[in-house]
Amino acid sequence: MKTVITIHNLGYQGIFWHLDWHLLDLDESLFSPRHLEFYGMINFLKGGIVHADEITTVSPTYAEEIKTPEQGFRLDGVLSERAAHLTGILNGVDYRTWSPETDPFIAGNYGPSEVGRKQRCKSDLQTLLRLDEDPDVPVIGVVTRLSAQKGLDLLLAAAGELVQRGCQLAMVGSGDRTLQDAFALLEAQYPGRIGVEIAFSDTLAHKIVAGSDFILMPSRYEPGGLTQLYALKYGTIPIVRAVGGLKDTVSEFLPEQGEGTDLSSTRMTQTGSWEPSPVRWLPTNGADSNGRD
Repeated sequence: MKTVITIHNLGYQGIFWHLDWHLLDLDESLFSPRHLEFYGMINFLKGGIVHADEITTVSPTYAEEIKTPEQGFRLDGVLSERAAHLTGILNGVDYRTWSPETDPFIAGNYGPSEVGRKQRCKSDLQTLLRLDEDPDVPVIGVVTRLSAQKGLDLLLAAAGELVQRGCQLAMVGSGDRTLQDAFALLEAQYPGRIGVEIAFSDTLAHKIVAGSDFILMPSRYEPGGLTQLYALKYGTIPIVRAVGGLKDTVSEFLPEQGEGTDLSSTRMTQTGSWEPSPVRWLPTNGADSNGRD
């Protein structure tokens, strides 16, 4: 029997203390650095990586990134050893569900030849999230799990300046309680300019992707990413950090050549340029409270 393990997000590994080993009914010899032992703990994902015949992940760039200390979550050495059996296969979406021409959740359907109808979706979104209705204001949409991975601390720091420059922010997401509270407070500080819904809402996600002018994804790491793919289908410009699947699926707009689909780079600072995070990421033991990762 041949086996394949797919890594979606290396930050979620299934780590348990060593005293649970007896529950696995495995030979003691497998609790070793060559198998499931991980800094004195049990690591299920490491066991899968070591023992699978082949390993896949959700983008070619992420397959390279997880072999580095910066994004390897302390499994970079194991993945480097198995590099010959590691393949990045680019993530994809179901365009039967995510298409502006047939989407039942948005205020008006549109396609490449009717992109002007997108304005109806923008007006609907502004009303729904209590934003000042203005067809000319740039609306920046954010559809995300609220976690440190998503680079949302960068957005918190920049939100005031975005508002001052005439933008609106439309957000839906849930997750880390501290981030939830911070964005709720931000909405209260800028009524009519920032609209935040703390929830997991598929309907609102569709409305934000269709009604926004831009989709922001300042992720510190992003294995594959789906929202940027939805945005491209809906004629909404992604603003992304060039990591993982974001780097593989969008191309930076070059005005001189008239080429590209998005705004992206590898460095972001408070002055507006991009830089990689200095954080050494540690693995977690699971997804958020709703089980999403």
